[in-house]
Amino acid sequence: VRLSLLYWNDQVNDDPAVLLAAPKLSEYCRKCWPSNCYWLSCWSEKKSLEEWRAYNYPHPTAVYWSLYRIGRHWAPSWLQRSTWQWYLRQAQRTALAMWYETAPPLSDVVGVQEEGHRSAEPHTSLPPRKRTIFRRNQFEEYAIGEHAGKGKDTSQWGLMVASIFQLVLSDLKLEGWTKEANELETVMLARVKHWRSLPFPFGSEFPWDSTGHEEIYTWMQYF
Repeated sequence: VRLSLLYWNDQVNDDPAVLLAAPKLSEYCRKCWPSNCYWLSCWSEKKSLEEWRAYNYPHPTAVYWSLYRIGRHWAPSWLQRSTWQWYLRQAQRTALAMWYETAPPLSDVVGVQEEGHRSAEPHTSLPPRKRTIFRRNQFEEYAIGEHAGKGKDTSQWGLMVASIFQLVLSDLKLEGWTKEANELETVMLARVKHWRSLPFPFGSEFPWDSTGHEEIYTWMQYF
């Protein structure tokens, strides 16, 4: 899920209609664009397309799940573009993507290393595997494999609105979608195991942030 549908670029910068639609944003961005803009205030299109932040995934999941419910339980169906089955499947896939597809931000990438991997067979080695090196801050670096997800970075924390994942799981079971339910439940159990290892598991992205409390409590009660 991309970070935002709102971004600034050269076309927007030159469009007089934007000043009327978003005067405060226009005033700020036109002063700094294209070289000196603070990314939290004036995102570039490239920045808006990043998919690393796990916090972007619960809200689209909630939309897909809501459309599933409307299509499944309202007659005649209000759905026009897709079936209720499609929306439920998308809700499950989006929830899984929060775990498997998220990674540290692209702006933190330091470089790529290659490391050789030996197989169990003597005198046989596998092709080098790339490891991407990310910097969390100026004092610390850590390396991850080709796939950045599975609980690294933001997907390890509780997320705002993410109790929706439990509602999706419940409906997958009600519909008899055992495979999809098991996939989602396995991921959520892995997150719960991490939270149980913490002295105080109810944190979130920042130390003062309690938005993860809702989801963490939901899954702690479930498991």
